[in-house]
Amino acid sequence: SSGINAEWPLRPGDRFRQPNFLRKPGNEREVRRLLAHINAGTMPELELVPNYATVVGLLKVIFRGLPAIVSEEQSRELLSAIECNAESITDKTFDILHAMDTLTRATFRKLLKFFSLLLWHTEENDVTSTEIARLFGAFIFGGIEVTAAEELLETLIDNIDCDSALIPLL
Repeated sequence: SSGINAEWPLRPGDRFRQPNFLRKPGNEREVRRLLAHINAGTMPELELVPNYATVVGLLKVIFRGLPAIVSEEQSRELLSAIECNAESITDKTFDILHAMDTLTRATFRKLLKFFSLLLWHTEENDVTSTEIARLFGAFIFGGIEVTAAEELLETLIDNIDCDSALIPLL
């Protein structure tokens, strides 16, 4: 069965540790080629793409063409939870995420895990939660201002890590 292996960035010696790869544009021709495979119904082997900036470029193109992952109502609930106080973020987020449909919750979980893993290598790749939030916040959270979406994603990334009780249960 075709599909993206969510663990592919984690292999030893990988290109995940390239500095500034989120800021680099990637190979536009390769992005178009990968997108053509996806649009034809075949999943390219992303782990074989030699340039992570190209994979990130592909993700940006895909996200731009999709509706937000988290609905406006859920985005506003998460924003309210974050604004309440820092101590309630995990509990409130847990409740809100468990109210999501299974596909949305699984997608959101994988993205949070991916973003946390990017930050795990921040010394080698210069990626920050602020940068991730700027790139992906508006694609993830629907119906709220772009700056609010960015702040929400940054807060979640900074407060809910892969080792927390929340990530494995989603």
